[in-house]
Amino acid sequence: PLTAPFYADCGDTKIKTQSDADGINSCSTIEGDVKIDESYSGMLQLSGVKKITGGLVCSGGANVSSISADSLTTVGKAFDLEGLTTLTLLDFPQLDSVGSINWEALPKLQSLSFTKGVTKAGDVSIANTGLNDLNGITLKTVGTFSIQNNRDLRTININNLQNATDLISFSGNYDTLEVDLPNLGTGTNMTFQNISSVSLPSLEKLTGQLGFWGTKFE
Repeated sequence: PLTAPFYADCGDTKIKTQSDADGINSCSTIEGDVKIDESYSGMLQLSGVKKITGGLVCSGGANVSSISADSLTTVGKAFDLEGLTTLTLLDFPQLDSVGSINWEALPKLQSLSFTKGVTKAGDVSIANTGLNDLNGITLKTVGTFSIQNNRDLRTININNLQNATDLISFSGNYDTLEVDLPNLGTGTNMTFQNISSVSLPSLEKLTGQLGFWGTKFE
């Protein structure tokens, strides 16, 4: 007997198992959000999806060990990950544009596998992760850039960053954190806490405040 062809639903998607993710492999664009259920366990792979118009979100997925998306270039809204306490890998080799980044409580995540590099994002907040560096975050402009309480974060070097339209804030990271923003020309408010060096050789205009607290400058 003839069977009707299978067409994936390329709208809002909730992923509880890898088979849910496999079900949207034929969608090059997801028109909506992709939400990873907190019950998900193990490695998650998205293949074939190139664009998510909404957010890519997971809250409380304590057993999510890795998230990979080999074709994904764009997340239109929020890339939010919170409380993924066993996550060790984010592998997004083509990702270059996100609406915003909010990562919190990812203690096992030590590095990013973002080969192409994220060049476009609105606000970026990264807190309480195990990251050693921010390689793969290659922004040209940013709104708020908040990097807090990443105890293993030793260096921040974002060569491309030229303009920050809101607060840049570093605090509570590795106690000799070195911050290098060689091409940042304009900003609003900038605060630096608990760092050993900061390099801003291109900074020409700051419309708000510049603050340093608890720094290790010699």
